[in-house]
Amino acid sequence: MPLCTGETWLRVPEVVEIKFVGRPRFGIGGKDTILYVLGELKRNTVAFERAVEYTGPGLRHMSCDARFAIANMTTEFGGIAGVFEADEVTAAYIAQRKDHNQGAKYFRADKHARYAESHTIDLGKVDSLVALYPSPDNVVPVSQVAGKKLDGCFIGACTTAEEDLILAALVLRAGLKRGLTPAIGGKRKVTPGSVPILHKLRKLGLAEVYERAGFEIGAPGCSYCLGIAADVAGEGEVWLSSQNRNFANRMGKGSIGNLASAATVAASSFDMKITDPRVLLDGVDENEFREMCKSLDIDNPTYAPSVAPITIREPKPELICAAHKPAPAPAAKPAAAAAPATGNDSDSDDSGIDASDAPKPLTTVIRGKAQVFGDNIDTDAIIPAPFMPGKDDHDLGTHCFEYWRPEFRDKVAQGFTIVVAGEGFGSGSSREEAPRALKGAGVQAVIAKGYAFIYGRNQYNMALLGVIVKDDKFYELAQEGSEIEVDVPARRVRVAGHEFPFALSDFEERLVSGGGVTDMYRKYGKKLFRVNIAATKAAKKAESACATTGKAADACGTTTGLAW
Repeated sequence: MPLCTGETWLRVPEVVEIKFVGRPRFGIGGKDTILYVLGELKRNTVAFERAVEYTGPGLRHMSCDARFAIANMTTEFGGIAGVFEADEVTAAYIAQRKDHNQGAKYFRADKHARYAESHTIDLGKVDSLVALYPSPDNVVPVSQVAGKKLDGCFIGACTTAEEDLILAALVLRAGLKRGLTPAIGGKRKVTPGSVPILHKLRKLGLAEVYERAGFEIGAPGCSYCLGIAADVAGEGEVWLSSQNRNFANRMGKGSIGNLASAATVAASSFDMKITDPRVLLDGVDENEFREMCKSLDIDNPTYAPSVAPITIREPKPELICAAHKPAPAPAAKPAAAAAPATGNDSDSDDSGIDASDAPKPLTTVIRGKAQVFGDNIDTDAIIPAPFMPGKDDHDLGTHCFEYWRPEFRDKVAQGFTIVVAGEGFGSGSSREEAPRALKGAGVQAVIAKGYAFIYGRNQYNMALLGVIVKDDKFYELAQEGSEIEVDVPARRVRVAGHEFPFALSDFEERLVSGGGVTDMYRKYGKKLFRVNIAATKAAKKAESACATTGKAADACGTTTGLAW
């Protein structure tokens, strides 16, 4: 939508700080570090519906590849986004690029920045870890599960960076030098993240190492992490993978995925048993590893070229309301030199918009029986990847909860049209097909204690009503099959003779009543969000007039509910 309209809507989140201190042992990278964070703080807790900022003196010992892995798996942590404080390591990484290495600007939170929460992680305490099926925060030391038999070992996906692939290959080479041989049976696959990375591994002779150790080298892509096409784990198979999430059925229907670093997966691949990689890591020449990383333009402060201290800038955004727009640029000024769009062009001006044609508030009371789910229901469960993207919403709906709860669609047809869930509904992959599948199956509304941030936005954008009820009493009363009423105008949910308030902004309500962003774009074009804003302003103005005259809001023909 920002590409089409130049605008989007966003509820500004809180920010949680994760401060890294100490120094990790050689061989401990981003994957083990984020698994340690997940083990200590758990998923969908301190990071839930928040942005995560990674700071602290420990960053100087953390390569950009390690930061990539951690920032990526902030999704598993429950965060909206993971942002690392830019520093000299960042500058060195950028300087090594062949192009696009000039003009970077560095920002940093001020010394007295206030965070919703702040937590300190000692990198010196991080060791090789395994996240056991079916959750990325079910973390234990690798020694605790050593010897667990495996049917498959997978190295790849988006949280396995270049340096991880190099280190894993060197671990395999160290094992081969010690006389280890790949056991007969089991599946071994390595999938680099891009064609250039694969070419570099071949150039370094590391692709050959993988092959000698029994690994099939796959075409760059998601592979087993997504569990579609040819790379699907079999039902009942136990895997150790360096991918980012291990939810039920993620690697394939009925498969059992466990997460670890690429080095741990490599060490475990010889005997197809979970194995502590430390003995083999100690056999890796650290200087050779650094030299190989240099040749791949992978940065680490230990072996990166020195750079001058960076200059920290103070962000100075131009926030200009439509009523005080800047004068147009002189005609002689080249278009290419014009300032970037700031939301002050004519398309962003909401003056003159006719709010009378805007989507109207929902006036219905939704009634249905409840289908009850617990916490942290992920989008893989809602619509498994093999059934995406689907021909349309109805097609997606025919596979909604296909693996998790096969009877779901039949129950919807019997009137069980309201989903009741706990915290973290819609966790995991940011697939818009999840609310579309629910809607296509016939679900009328979702009630939860909290939604994963992206899924929560997708609900309204795809015109599926989702409301938040925090009261535990509601969830005690709302059992499977309970009759539930969702009174949107009154902002109340009723069950078993009790009623509970819920939050829903006017803006979100009109996205739903307008049929979602696609339908609204067809009708209003680039001004769809401005139409919603204008309608909200008009409704509040009318409500204010009613208050002035002493009339009730409904007598004046307007009810606006909660502010957005």
